[in-house]
Amino acid sequence: MLTLWGDGPAIDDCARKDWSGLLNGIYRKRWEMYLSELGQSLKAGQLFDERAFNQRMRKWMADWSSGTQRYPVEPKGDSTKMARKLFDSYLSGSVPSDITRPLGL
Repeated sequence: MLTLWGDGPAIDDCARKDWSGLLNGIYRKRWEMYLSELGQSLKAGQLFDERAFNQRMRKWMADWSSGTQRYPVEPKGDSTKMARKLFDSYLSGSVPSDITRPLGL
């Protein structure tokens, strides 16, 4: 369960779900929503309404927290190989397409 402590600036990422649930279920989707809404504000030439966004996110996170979605519990792929690929990409200054594709970049 994700816990929310308070209505203002609060600790809202303390969780008991597996890492795969946090990474794919919360962090990735939250960043996607943030960047999407920020992009819409920029295209419209409007200020980004951070307060309204945070209110929507708190409701969305509370709904996610009480959800019953299932996430993988076994690792997938070779983490050592992926770490090496990422390390090498930072040295070369470019990110391989097979790393960015799953993230939608």
